[in-house]
Amino acid sequence: MKIHLINRADTLLFYNGKLLDIKSNGNSEYAEIPHSNGGEKTSLHIIRRSELSQKGWFFYSLFFWIIGFFGFFTPRYEKNPNYLDCIISFYNYGEEEFKIRFNNYLPSKNFVNVNPVEVIGKPDCITENFVYQLDKTAKRRRKIYKLLSFLLRIAAIILILVLLIN
Repeated sequence: MKIHLINRADTLLFYNGKLLDIKSNGNSEYAEIPHSNGGEKTSLHIIRRSELSQKGWFFYSLFFWIIGFFGFFTPRYEKNPNYLDCIISFYNYGEEEFKIRFNNYLPSKNFVNVNPVEVIGKPDCITENFVYQLDKTAKRRRKIYKLLSFLLRIAAIILILVLLIN
């Protein structure tokens, strides 16, 4: 069974506890799960987190901070980072194909509750726990990143001035 992914960014897919490989076919991405002879119930676990809540976040952000010319050309982290941890249950009939569309969370003043996951072409599926939730770890780490970025920029400016004067 082939599952096409639309707007996938930093999303992990698990089937029976095993991480699925995401394959690319031209300009689309897909994951394949084993076929089933009968119509057995299947669950697909989807996790989407900010890079600030992952292991090694400090070295990753420091590396891109340096490459991005002291953070000036580095994309900004979200003010309110969110994570998604949902389960899609469906019946696996074998050679079917369907699409999963990931909608990005866009906080605004006119807040509209957007479904983060839409299943297209599979009407019998059930989505559980499909809401974005505030990632407190990533929010705290964003504050640390901003403080260190500011301090390192000042240190770099002072170092450049000292080298120019001498």
